[in-house]
Amino acid sequence: MTQAQYNIIEMKKVGDSLVPVFSAMPDDLKGSWMHVTKLNHPTIKYVGALYFNNMHPESTVIVSDYLPTEYPDVYCTVNKNGRNERVYINPKYRKTGLLGVSGLVARAIFNDYLNVIMDVPLDRSIKTEKATELVKSIWKEEVEYIPVEKKSSISVFDINPPRDPVYPDIWHGHRAGGKND
Repeated sequence: MTQAQYNIIEMKKVGDSLVPVFSAMPDDLKGSWMHVTKLNHPTIKYVGALYFNNMHPESTVIVSDYLPTEYPDVYCTVNKNGRNERVYINPKYRKTGLLGVSGLVARAIFNDYLNVIMDVPLDRSIKTEKATELVKSIWKEEVEYIPVEKKSSISVFDINPPRDPVYPDIWHGHRAGGKND
């Protein structure tokens, strides 16, 4: 994929990192809006949530201290170092490339609104490797790996994560879709 396919018009340098600048919302995210919640939590600092509905106009970005009660179509938790810790995507949107493009947009939003350079998780599943490779290639960064002994069993054995997140618990039991696939 090329930057033009995602409506990226330039890559601005922020410290040692590159942040995409968009001319418009990428086509894959048309009809969506994003909500970023700042948390007072020991390990998770933010929850980024992407919704495909008409609750807010397309391309709206909301940054607040509250979590919407509606379960998002895509979400990630971000730790105090700016790394994703958990990523979820609604089964309806899996295998569509949405994870990678939403990561590109999330880095721009987190930088522009929160002065945070968001990055991919170090401990990630095989299923997220393609998205990781996509965003890292556009960011012109090397993909970082951690030794197997430091990975979680979910990553090492490619186990499906728990159906519901431990946090945010407001969404517990409200996930869209059936089985955890």
